[in-house]
Amino acid sequence: MPSTPLSAVLLLILSASALAQAQTISPGSDQAIGQRFEVKADQLPKPFEGPIVRNPPLILDRENKTPVVPEAFEVSLFADKLDNPRQALVLPNGDLAVVSQGSGTIFILRDADQDGRAEWVERFAAGFNKPNGIAHRRGELLVADQEGIWSLAYQDGAVRSQGAQPRRAADVPPEQRKPDPVMDGQKLITARGVFGVVQGHANRDLEIGPDGRLYVGVGSAGNLGVEPEPKATIQRFSAEGKEQATIASERPRLGWAGSRNLWCRRFVISAGCDILMSSRLVDRLVQELCDANADSKLG
Repeated sequence: MPSTPLSAVLLLILSASALAQAQTISPGSDQAIGQRFEVKADQLPKPFEGPIVRNPPLILDRENKTPVVPEAFEVSLFADKLDNPRQALVLPNGDLAVVSQGSGTIFILRDADQDGRAEWVERFAAGFNKPNGIAHRRGELLVADQEGIWSLAYQDGAVRSQGAQPRRAADVPPEQRKPDPVMDGQKLITARGVFGVVQGHANRDLEIGPDGRLYVGVGSAGNLGVEPEPKATIQRFSAEGKEQATIASERPRLGWAGSRNLWCRRFVISAGCDILMSSRLVDRLVQELCDANADSKLG
């Protein structure tokens, strides 16, 4: 990757058009695709002035509810009842590999009759610690969880892992003759614990670069403050899971809070207000989205 200095573009993901106008918008009427809003800093109350509102998301009944999409697009339910699915990867044969963080499982979903609904939902491998990132390269799936990067043998069209290969007792030293907790055949290709303490944001976005090296965005432990690396950084590894190095980090500047979740697609969510905000913003959450390049110091 190039070693040019960071050219960070700070974008505000906002949803108020001018604050005066925002107050007159009825609930739900600001969901139109393409509608843009703007909130200026000088329109907001000063810090600690006025009530602070905790405004977490709500889970609504799914019946007859679909995401709002632009004209000419259509949304339908492909699969459900997966436990906290975090990332999905389209495999060469069209199957969908889904990372279930809640169950620590990788599922393979297949739409055999091409009707837009998965008829097959198969457990491919389990036993991961809050997995998040997934990538495919010839002959294997790579999975990033809280401990490191794992490799799983994969053949196009497979819906189950080949599993751990049995060995003769005579080939196994006596001190190693015990049940293997990893029964689906995954192998840890990095050292265990390369992403630091298991705490806070479980983001472990995983990408394979054009150079064949592996890149993992490591979530922060908290929302504020400066944390020791590798938390809140993008980590790079050789194709074999070695030669660990930091590519982008949260070194503070301009008084910003630390970066929380770094994606390996160059974008970073910084800790702005989390789900605490001025009551004048109502549902219009303010977050910082940064564009990260090699050697970024995002703060």
